[in-house]
Amino acid sequence: MSKETKRESINDNLEMILSCKQVRKLLSKFSFDYYEIRLWKDQIEIPIGVSMEPFVIREVILHGLYFQHLKLYPEFECKKGQIPSWVNERAASVEPGKLIPGITKRYPDHIIIYKVQKPPKYRDQTTMLEPLKIKPNQRFLYHGVRTSIIIPFFIAYARPYSNAINNEFGPGIYCTPNFDVAVEYSGRNGAIFVYDWSDSGGDSITTKTLSGKEWADTVKGHICIADITRPSPPLHEEDIIQGPITSNNNSIYYHYCNPIQSEKFQIVATTDNGMNALASRLYGIIYLC
Repeated sequence: MSKETKRESINDNLEMILSCKQVRKLLSKFSFDYYEIRLWKDQIEIPIGVSMEPFVIREVILHGLYFQHLKLYPEFECKKGQIPSWVNERAASVEPGKLIPGITKRYPDHIIIYKVQKPPKYRDQTTMLEPLKIKPNQRFLYHGVRTSIIIPFFIAYARPYSNAINNEFGPGIYCTPNFDVAVEYSGRNGAIFVYDWSDSGGDSITTKTLSGKEWADTVKGHICIADITRPSPPLHEEDIIQGPITSNNNSIYYHYCNPIQSEKFQIVATTDNGMNALASRLYGIIYLC
């Protein structure tokens, strides 16, 4: 079967595709928390013969969104990713192949892995980093994933696991030097990937820092990229794109407002070269429980 025939066959088995906006509307109907709703940025494909609402709710739960009314809807129960049984509270140096046997040699020989109880929001989140024993001259980046079920895929391919089309700098692996930001995006049963970025990726990659109008055009263009009536974002060929995170992503998406910079920063690997640079600097994985 050719790729085109296979693609047509797959599409023929789809009843509908819900846009990000439609998914968010459905989540609102079931009283998901506002801050959980705004974190969802993917479309969802609904197969033929599947009840739409339970399928969508299970899908977002599997991807880490928290549903506070789950007891009222037992039909939405679904399995979440499991932390490997050998992972415990003591930081251990392990081979990445212990997570995914046979992965390609793009990672360090050993990484640090442990699990930790996620503190309440009002407490210091950086206490979760203590087992890493970070040295003063080390500079880390953090990437939060919202469910541990994603980790095997992410480890295996070292590529984005989301189909979101309205990320602020376009498709890529989004990291931040702000640990609290990564914790926010990691959800209740997620994990945080830790990268040693002390050398800023080394000499083999190119980096672009966005600011001013170039930053605003990039952010606005990507967030609204599904709207063909809006200007497209400028193209950037560098391996790493970095700049401020917006403080009004939701308003840009729904009302086409001008982006407002926050004090938070993001560093995004947008090319294979950039993503490989991240993978080769993976320092550890923190499972949250």
